Amino acid sequence: MQVSQGASCASGLGNSVPYGAATNFCVGVGTLGNLRVAADTTDPTQILKFIGSNGSHSGAINCGGTNLYADIVGGCTNAYKRNTGESCPNTTIPADCALIRTGQKVGQVRQGMNDRFVPSSVCPANNWSLYPNIPSGDPRAVPVIITLSDAFDGSGSGYVPVTDFASFYVTGWDGDSAVCSGINEAAPAGAGNGTIWGHFITYVGDLGSSTGGSTCTFTASLSPCIPVLTD
Repeated sequence: MQVSQGASCASGLGNSVPYGAATNFCVGVGTLGNLRVAADTTDPTQILKFIGSNGSHSGAINCGGTNLYADIVGGCTNAYKRNTGESCPNTTIPADCALIRTGQKVGQVRQGMNDRFVPSSVCPANNWSLYPNIPSGDPRAVPVIITLSDAFDGSGSGYVPVTDFASFYVTGWDGDSAVCSGINEAAPAGAGNGTIWGHFITYVGDLGSSTGGSTCTFTASLSPCIPVLTD
């Protein structure tokens, strides 16, 4: 919690002001997120995609592809950055709000996951047993966008804030190819149509065209670290 002062909340902290002075105060209250990276290989499996109570939202966003299938197979083509408190939507560049994809799109999820991870009928190795030493470039380690826990509670179109980024290790998905039998992790409790499961991980390595702008925190960091050369 923080108290600041000034008509635009930009005149410094408002912890102490002169007695009798006419002052505008701004009060900000923040809460820490409850997402954590897996401590070890025994951590519970997490489900990424979920079925909303109203059937309109599934936790999917439109991040540049023509449909959800394209977003899954090719990854996001829109650039995003963290939202530090701006309302959505806005005109910030890179965007810090993401457009909701409505509908469940179960078929697109199943086909997209199989075409991304099993493009030549060869299931990629499941290296979860090696965690935290996941090999750099492992195709199952993917970047994901984090938003608020209640962002998809409503119905219809809209935007959600990009509150953070994370690395997720995909160990299985609904409708997986038969060649992944015995390689993918079995569906956990709560998994259903169009769901994807795995684990949030601490990851340092290549994530396609993703870039960063701050120093990495290597201990239990939710955000991925991308190594770059500097002068």
